[in-house]
Amino acid sequence: MAQAILSLQDARLTLQGNAGPVEILRGITLDVGRGETLGLVGPS
Repeated sequence: MAQAILSLQDARLTLQGNAGPVEILRGITLDVGRGETLGLVGPS
């Protein structure tokens, strides 16, 4: 792959819910190169 124009390393996100902490992201690592198309999907 060519040099990444977007790079995430070990991204984490935890939010507080009614029943306690909710892990939204757990150690996400992502590299996106020039010209690549990306789609993120999920239940929300």
